[in-house]
Amino acid sequence: MSFKAIVRVFSVALLMVGALSANVASAKDGLTLRIGGVANVYFIDSTHAVASAEGTFAALSTVVTSFVPQPDGTILAGLTHNFITADNGFIITDDVMTLVPVPGSPNVFSFTVDYIVTKSGNGLEGFEGEHFNSRGFIDMNKGFAAVRYDGEISRKKK
Repeated sequence: MSFKAIVRVFSVALLMVGALSANVASAKDGLTLRIGGVANVYFIDSTHAVASAEGTFAALSTVVTSFVPQPDGTILAGLTHNFITADNGFIITDDVMTLVPVPGSPNVFSFTVDYIVTKSGNGLEGFEGEHFNSRGFIDMNKGFAAVRYDGEISRKKK
């Protein structure tokens, strides 16, 4: 890779980091937070997971609160998440995850999650009741999930 190409990649990376930081900062001063990023989730046991993330959040933890197989083969799971930003802002959510089996791959699912903010703080106060989403794949054989999260939440006016 040429020096110019490296500089271009580095410049784009810096712009992306600046834009992501601006999204969090604007939420502290304004009313809307655009959320977006990816996470690699690793299960500690059958009901607890942790993740490193890129984008709006730097890390997250997950607790599975319910797991209900449906007659059509899908699974509905209740979850609680604790999302942390790089500057220790946090959003806690109670969620519903829908898992759909991947044909021919036992214990592998595609999924969607509807996150519902129940508590927020350390500069991210006021987002309770807002929703954002994710989608991805989970391999229960390996205890790993790849997630893409996004959405927009609005701070309640005081």
